[in-house]
Amino acid sequence: TNHMIISKVYKYSEAWNRGLKKNQKIISVNEIEVEDLESLKELIDENLNKNKAVTIEVLDEDNARGYIELKDN
Repeated sequence: TNHMIISKVYKYSEAWNRGLKKNQKIISVNEIEVEDLESLKELIDENLNKNKAVTIEVLDEDNARGYIELKDN
């Protein structure tokens, strides 16, 4: 399975504050596997527009699994 790799995270951005880092692989959003940018964007927008939290599952370079939660304020 191909996973998206985060190429850049701006320091002090919301993503950075939540723990997203360069070179992490995005595995899923709300337990739905993500394989391309379009599906990633759709899943995030769809959930945030319904005022639902978005949980992004990531793997770091050491294959340690992590979960990042995003909410629309």
